[in-house]
Amino acid sequence: MKHWPGFLAQVSVLFGFWLILSDQYGATFLVFGFVSAVLVSLVTNRIIATVLHHPHGSVANRIVRAWWFCVFAAWVLWEIIAASVQVAYFAIHPGLPFRPGFVRFTTTMKRPISRVVLATAITMVPGTMTIRLDGDHYLVHALLPDAFDDLRTARMQNMVGRFLGEEPEEPPVITWEPIPEAVR
Repeated sequence: MKHWPGFLAQVSVLFGFWLILSDQYGATFLVFGFVSAVLVSLVTNRIIATVLHHPHGSVANRIVRAWWFCVFAAWVLWEIIAASVQVAYFAIHPGLPFRPGFVRFTTTMKRPISRVVLATAITMVPGTMTIRLDGDHYLVHALLPDAFDDLRTARMQNMVGRFLGEEPEEPPVITWEPIPEAVR
């Protein structure tokens, strides 16, 4: 493993996060938390190193990209909360008409990791799920047509692209295919 400082920093952050969330300080919890932090770091360290050590990444560029990652993480968390409230509202009020369907679009992101992170971010937001990613073509299921507004405006693509070193993207051509009433 050639990124030891990053690996140790990641283990430390994850273990600290574990301590904060668990609020348990017994030996069993500490060992379990530390082992979990090490295992997660072993699995994800290469991905994180790939993101942070972009071929043309100076120290300043890495700091900027780390900043944009934090902005992206906060933004996705907000989107998850807002979409959760919207989906819960529809669950509590079953008489409301929801219109599920499929969204098709293409991205201009060059790096495979960027496209995968975008697909993952889409799926993390309640009410949307990436069904297929084939090269730069996406098929996404959405409960409501407005659930993919951030894709329609390329906001989500550009949030991902900022911290992964991609060029800004223009809003894509999106097709909405509603699921027929008889199938629902």
